[in-house]
Amino acid sequence: MRLLWIFFFCAALNLTGQQYENFSTANSSIAGNNISSIQIDDSGIIWVSTDKGVSVYDGNTWVNYNSSDVLKSDNINDLYLSDDESLWAASDSGVSKYSVSGPTVENETDYFSVEEDSIVSNNIFSVVSDYLLSVWFGTDNGISVSSVKGIDILNKENGAKLRTDKINKLAVQNDGWVYAATNGGGISRFKYDMVDGISSASIVEKGWSGLPSDTVLTVYITEDKNHFYGTTKGAGSHYEEDSKNAKWERYTVDQGLINNRVHAITTDENGNIWFGTEGGVSRFDGENYISFTETEGLISNNVSDLKVAPDGAVWIATDNGITKLTDITDVDESKTTLPESFEITLDAYPNPFNPKVNVSVGVNKRTSLKLFIYDIQGRLIKKLVDNVYSKGNNIIAWNSINDNGMKVNSGIYIIKAVTASTTITKKIILLK
Repeated sequence: MRLLWIFFFCAALNLTGQQYENFSTANSSIAGNNISSIQIDDSGIIWVSTDKGVSVYDGNTWVNYNSSDVLKSDNINDLYLSDDESLWAASDSGVSKYSVSGPTVENETDYFSVEEDSIVSNNIFSVVSDYLLSVWFGTDNGISVSSVKGIDILNKENGAKLRTDKINKLAVQNDGWVYAATNGGGISRFKYDMVDGISSASIVEKGWSGLPSDTVLTVYITEDKNHFYGTTKGAGSHYEEDSKNAKWERYTVDQGLINNRVHAITTDENGNIWFGTEGGVSRFDGENYISFTETEGLISNNVSDLKVAPDGAVWIATDNGITKLTDITDVDESKTTLPESFEITLDAYPNPFNPKVNVSVGVNKRTSLKLFIYDIQGRLIKKLVDNVYSKGNNIIAWNSINDNGMKVNSGIYIIKAVTASTTITKKIILLK
């Protein structure tokens, strides 16, 4: 048998010049560190909701608003900038509408609560406005819609197409459809028009769709109606509006996602998909995943929201402040070009690790690739990958979970990479 000479080197993708600028109460005047949502207007002004009020950043300074001035509550769950240049602030005591001018909140112009307007609940997790400027409130007891006709309530009690009444997130499509991410009931969608009022379509559920889980944490819809759903078990997407007949894609830790609990999704001008998770941020370019964590400079791995600014910077909201990530598009080709004299390379980092390790596999041509994790006794622990990969470097994450969904113990493990003609191994150490 002809022996293959294999060169071992670090084949992970390297980004040049990336910069992390972190803002927290320790180094800035931002109101609070626990940030739930980000809004960015066309001029690049950053609006964030925190557990201590609303903070606005104009590129130089942070300005704060709280219950001592204009806000009804300091615990803001979500913000939304509507087409009429109004700011909506959803809280645990109702939702308020404010007129804004640049980075300045001028005054409250409207307020909705159970007591004043008979909305379904004061605990509001998400707010959006549709193309008719009707405003939708996602709550712990269903949805309330404020339109020119008054307040409509959508929940199980009044027969709405909802499997559960807890709404984690709302997203509005440019044709008026509103998608509701629910806590255990998949996705429901509704539409309001002047003639027919509110109509609904079918519920999207894990059983027949590509949803990894029915507990959906976020929804993101692009201008050309690509649909992305972040769940507790990864993300799913489809590229047609008809979700039943669409081709679904999945994004999980088995493919390279850094963590399966996906709280935020967005895309950039280069077509990259960004996922904000409870284990950091992953960027997917269609072939490879790149991850950004505290190790690289992220202020916290527990990400709640992310948005791309007009200048291309990615703003990342966490439970410990906010990170501005810039200079992220340039790839160091000298680090990623693979020599023709090898068939496969294998590396892992960090090593030792706890609880996640990134497995870096380089192949010099399009090939089938299998990745396995074994314990030191040679018992199969996890089948990570069984797929076809294009030439280049591929990052696949393992989060110390075996094929039975259980966390493994500290110890030595062996990664085995298998192509049609080559098998190589790498020792890794899990330290807890």
